[in-house]
Amino acid sequence: MTSQLTGWCVALPLMLLAIATQAAAHNVTEGDAGYIQEIWGFT
Repeated sequence: MTSQLTGWCVALPLMLLAIATQAAAHNVTEGDAGYIQEIWGFT
């Protein structure tokens, strides 16, 4: 039971982060995405 709870405590925030990232990137043009990646340091 404890290992299942631990698994959910790890998996749930990761799933929410993935969903939020996709939502934030919705309708961003390729040029804007490149600029955003440059100013935030993502490659």
